[in-house]
Amino acid sequence: LSSDEVRELVEEKIQLSGRIVVLGDAQTENRSQKQNRYVDRLERQYATREMLALERGVHELAERLVRRPNETPREFVEAAIKANPKLSPEQADAVRHLCSGGSLRLVTGDAGTGKSFMLRACDAAWKAERKRVFGCALAGAAADELERSSGVKSTTLHSLLARLEHGRLTLDGRSVVVLDEAGMVGSRLFSRLVREVAKSGAKLVC
Repeated sequence: LSSDEVRELVEEKIQLSGRIVVLGDAQTENRSQKQNRYVDRLERQYATREMLALERGVHELAERLVRRPNETPREFVEAAIKANPKLSPEQADAVRHLCSGGSLRLVTGDAGTGKSFMLRACDAAWKAERKRVFGCALAGAAADELERSSGVKSTTLHSLLARLEHGRLTLDGRSVVVLDEAGMVGSRLFSRLVREVAKSGAKLVC
């Protein structure tokens, strides 16, 4: 097939399928080899109706979780921070953030900045109020590293979801689920986890 024929075929499939949605044009940058500079260009973005509906559902559940109170008593949080003197001021603030607020809390940071180490203090604060903490990550190696660095018993996300969906594990209002490397998780898997957390009353930390 020539490039023109490929373009025509793709356009035909998009128009006839009914499942593809055009999101619009995203502005990107492309280095020009001749002028050795960046020039703006537009790139058409697509999604499926199924994925848009799924992600809207996740967003609505996330909004509900954020508004649902799930705060650890301050004395437990400060005691856990004091017991971990190697925490930097920024890490201590992250501990306070994750242990406060609603039932969905997020933290981001570059690799090697001690996110998993910081979770060791969070784990101590949660357990001081008698909460059960479950760690998970997409990859087995990441789950092992999360457990080694934070002390949180961890498994793969697939394993955690299988146990929840088959009744071998139950969450409740005294449960905390820690999802490491959340940015690596696809929308379908993340949707399943958020729904399990939302219906159980647990807290989700990403």
